[in-house]
Amino acid sequence: MRNPTITYLGLSRLQFQTLKCLFPIRYSMVEITAAFLEKEENIKQLVSTEGCIFINPQKLNITQLQDILFLHEYAKAHTHAALLVFTNPFTAEQALGVSTKSLYSVNLIRGRDNTLLRIVKHLEKACTPCSPNFTEMAANMFNDGWYFIDIETSGFDPLDDDIISLSVSYMANYQIKSVQQYYVKPRNKIPENIEELTGITNEMLDRGISKAELVKILKELPSPSPLIFYSDSYFVPFLKATFMSCGESFHTPYIAMDELVAHVFEYMNYKSAYDILEQLPAKRMENEQKCDYLEKLYRLTLTTFDSLENRYGIRSMGELEGLYEFSKQ
Repeated sequence: MRNPTITYLGLSRLQFQTLKCLFPIRYSMVEITAAFLEKEENIKQLVSTEGCIFINPQKLNITQLQDILFLHEYAKAHTHAALLVFTNPFTAEQALGVSTKSLYSVNLIRGRDNTLLRIVKHLEKACTPCSPNFTEMAANMFNDGWYFIDIETSGFDPLDDDIISLSVSYMANYQIKSVQQYYVKPRNKIPENIEELTGITNEMLDRGISKAELVKILKELPSPSPLIFYSDSYFVPFLKATFMSCGESFHTPYIAMDELVAHVFEYMNYKSAYDILEQLPAKRMENEQKCDYLEKLYRLTLTTFDSLENRYGIRSMGELEGLYEFSKQ
């Protein structure tokens, strides 16, 4: 896969160095010129294929700026849209000619700009929505089986803490077919605050399954149906640590919805990817066997999959390779 790319226009040496410091070394920095944006086809290509573009608006004339914003809005509504970020104040003419209220502006001189830090975090998520072997997943993600996964842990460190519960919910043809809940024996007794937070007691865990049994359950799920969970940064380290403690490697195909949503919807100003559900038509589960977590993850998954089909023409897991390319050009 190609490295993710940051495109920029009209930055000073100091602004450019700030970007280089904030983004990991694997990111490529590609400069464009105002002359490149004189052609409408170049603007269309830029705003609908790049991952992120940093622009000094003072290097553009008012017509170029208006064209960029118009074509970017069209891309947001119909196809993939780059994350568009402005690095300098608009000229007086530009401020009169375009609406700037909903645009992202950052201060690359200050460095610790909160919007800029959110952008970096957002782009990091968008780069890794799925496991590397996602092409092995089921051919049709709308009707074939998915496994919604939830875990509770004894803390936040996957090396020192343990998974203490596992929920596996099987879905096929838009319906939850089964929900299995397992309690898992930890290495040590869990503290009182974890009991209060999770509702899981040490007595429950004493009757729970072992780590080896947890690994066996996940490994024996019918393949190639993928695991679907909310966040790569929380779930994957704990799953990898649990598999490793049993002498196994975690290679099960998965989709992290928080990361995949970063590709499809612009939600940087929300606290969580779940918050976008308040802005979109509700999708409810079709049976009564549900819980709050499962309901939310189900709705987020269907909403995202619908958008993948309608805006990108993607109906299968293997086709997600094309979606990856938007952040790796």
